[in-house]
Amino acid sequence: MTNFDKKVFETNKNPDITKPGTSIKFITAGEKFKKRILKNERIFSTDIKELKEELGKTRISVFGQEMTQEELKKISKETIKISKKILSEEDNRNFHETLTHLFPDVFKKLITICENISLPAITSLTQGQFELLAEYSGRLTLGLTSLTDNQAELLSRNVKNLFLDSITSLNDKQAEAFSRNSGALSLGGLTFISPKQIELLAKNRHDMYFDGLTSLNDKQAEAFSKCKGKLSLNDITSLTDYQLELLAKRKGKLSLNGIGFFTDEQVKLLSEHDGDLYLRSFVPRNDEQSVILSKNKGTLKCGYVRLY
Repeated sequence: MTNFDKKVFETNKNPDITKPGTSIKFITAGEKFKKRILKNERIFSTDIKELKEELGKTRISVFGQEMTQEELKKISKETIKISKKILSEEDNRNFHETLTHLFPDVFKKLITICENISLPAITSLTQGQFELLAEYSGRLTLGLTSLTDNQAELLSRNVKNLFLDSITSLNDKQAEAFSRNSGALSLGGLTFISPKQIELLAKNRHDMYFDGLTSLNDKQAEAFSKCKGKLSLNDITSLTDYQLELLAKRKGKLSLNGIGFFTDEQVKLLSEHDGDLYLRSFVPRNDEQSVILSKNKGTLKCGYVRLY
């Protein structure tokens, strides 16, 4: 028997060799070889093929999830390591961004001990996990690329700050659900959103981030002018005077970090804004623009210059 084969046999005999932690349990194996392995009986080379087939059917319980060893091998060592720390409460950080797989026991522990959960690499959840999140009241970041209407409703019940920057489309029912969110909402993966959906979301009086939009039409700008709290449109690279006037007249923080040029007329419009302004790509072209912008009623951040 080769060293590799011995390792395969030993791993199935003593699954803790894989070291994911005490939550791993040996569940089943082919009855014919299970008894022989557990009794330390010799395995002959003629048995290897049949034995490997039987061992391939072995399922182990890893942190509340049953899987084969082949399935377990596909999960990164880093995810296993962090999962162990979460379950042992050695790791009480708010961010677990490197997790690529959520074991059931780990997920339940996370929503119990963490006020801020960041899982951008998690692209799907079970319905049961969504239902658990309906009771979670912290800050949540997920890498989901799509949602059902029911899932959007569950996420909006108690989560205070919701960051779903990989969602690429939204329907009216989902927008209505997110309007009831009790905190900030980020939908940075959207490249388009209808005026109706914007108006629905405007019922949410908290900060909103739409940093995937690269342009606006007048109807969208009119709808965005009704938003309360901070409004972030950082991928927008230009606005008409009419659109900028609509956005500048709304109260609250306004972030337009993607725009590098404003006309003198637009600078005047921005100076009348009642709230903080974030214009990190814009550097005033002359002293006159700097003086006019400084009249803004709030903190002003332009390029690398911070003016009050």
